[in-house]
Amino acid sequence: MIKKYTLKNLDPQKWDELVKNSSQGLFYCLFDILTALHAQWEFFVWQEEEEFQWGIALPIKRIFGLKRVVQPAFCQQLGIIGNFDEKDRDVIEQVIGLSKSIITWAYHLNENNDLSTLTPMGFRVLQKRNLVLNLTRPNEERERSYSNNLKRKINKAHRSALKLEEQTLDVFWPIYSKEYSALPHTTGVGAGDNLRKALQSSSDSLFHKLYLVYSQDGIPLAGGIFIGFKKRLTYWSGFSNALGKEQGAMAFLMNSVIRSHESDFSEFDFETGNLEGTRRFFGQFRPDERPFQVIRRAPKLPFVDPKNKVEKQ
Repeated sequence: MIKKYTLKNLDPQKWDELVKNSSQGLFYCLFDILTALHAQWEFFVWQEEEEFQWGIALPIKRIFGLKRVVQPAFCQQLGIIGNFDEKDRDVIEQVIGLSKSIITWAYHLNENNDLSTLTPMGFRVLQKRNLVLNLTRPNEERERSYSNNLKRKINKAHRSALKLEEQTLDVFWPIYSKEYSALPHTTGVGAGDNLRKALQSSSDSLFHKLYLVYSQDGIPLAGGIFIGFKKRLTYWSGFSNALGKEQGAMAFLMNSVIRSHESDFSEFDFETGNLEGTRRFFGQFRPDERPFQVIRRAPKLPFVDPKNKVEKQ
């Protein structure tokens, strides 16, 4: 049977076991990270003899008293997690049937879900693409496939004697927060306390690395947050400033991290489903495209004919 949970009555350990044992669950689906990134969640879980078979976590936000599903920042893919026999559409239909109080949906599924047949229920299904690099290929073969432009940037960074350093959160965060918030594409997102709380909550339980790239003169040029979970190393967030772009700092950062950890993981996830410019840059590493879907639904508002408007006196 499907059971609905809130943060108050969900067993975090059972939820995390579901995420860890499934092929779909990404690290930010873990309970402590979810609750750090967003304040209110509803969980729908299929249980058999108290064991979680599959589940779906819905981020809830109330606007003017209306209940909405809104995807949190730094949380690219959620969706249906676990082992299920039903088709994805059947699963989500059951969840929707139990969530009639939700007015609007803007929800990202994971790459193993397919809800392309959901449109008859009033949903729009949008196709997105994530980029994932296969780390099982030999390093020399993988780097030969890089674009010529990317190779030039990496070589330029080496000629400029850029330095890669692992940092603690206390050293990394002030630099990252300032630089990330200044990026033009982050309007309305920012590097707020939620991300820092998520990092703190996962510091003991997950593989994580915080790297900064410095110029020869010790100026921070680029940085990144990298999380390892199961077989995948994920670039969660980062920055590259104007001077860093000139010197190829982000290309140097990514290539250095991939080289350092290629024996520890089989995949490197660029987490690039939303920003076209970022996807173009990381596409130069020649990763595989992993499609995933976003489902949206909004209520139809009553049409008001401008001709019938009453002018204010």
